[in-house]
Amino acid sequence: MGVSAIERVLWELGEKESRVEKFKADPDGYLAGRDLSDQERRMLKEMDVKSLVDHGVSSMLTMMAWPLIHGVDELPFDYLTQMNDGTLPSMGLKPVQHFGLRTFLRCRKIWWGLVGKPNKKSMVDM
Repeated sequence: MGVSAIERVLWELGEKESRVEKFKADPDGYLAGRDLSDQERRMLKEMDVKSLVDHGVSSMLTMMAWPLIHGVDELPFDYLTQMNDGTLPSMGLKPVQHFGLRTFLRCRKIWWGLVGKPNKKSMVDM
């Protein structure tokens, strides 16, 4: 039990996409046999990044694992909100700018779902 066991799980998730899919499909099965307390298992299953960091886990690992589990579109908002006790830090933006940026990211996600996400080669050729 402890920080190193949690960090090992987070690191493993970052090594292979198939591990992320296994974790998302069956978190209890993925964590079975690991030397984790019930509280540590809960923090990992819920990806409770604030509790993980407060427990001593590297914030760099939690920031790496968050988009693997939740996707990148909500990373700056939901991750920072959770790390900031439920409040989105201003990041120098006004509330309407936060709303506009979130709306843009959601529209982009919908657009990519309709027409397909551009690949790196097509982005370079543009």
